Amino acid sequence: MSLYKIQTTMSSINSLYVTCKNNDISRVRELLQTLPDDELSEQGPNKRKALDVIASYGYADISELLLAHKNINQSIKTQWSCIANDEAPAYLKFLFDKMSTIGQNDTINEYDDYAEELIE
Repeated sequence: MSLYKIQTTMSSINSLYVTCKNNDISRVRELLQTLPDDELSEQGPNKRKALDVIASYGYADISELLLAHKNINQSIKTQWSCIANDEAPAYLKFLFDKMSTIGQNDTINEYDDYAEELIE
């Protein structure tokens, strides 16, 4: 692999990773449409992916975007042998657990109902 390819790939990874960390949902939407599929689950610092970052920060809107994307791999472990769901707060665990079993239109409604129950 050439140095140019490595630098380009790392800047793409860091771009999605940093964008997720900064909770910039508009930019995340852009990157999900423009990054090659094989770069969406690439690991950055500490072998963490963008999905790990948004889970640990509790960003529900971006979590939903990443979980809905067919090429985001949820099973890749960090250097601490954790997956993103392990780092998610309780109100996001529902989204991680249910995303594969409910329709995308239902996800928001079911998640909102669940989040309201946790708050009450």
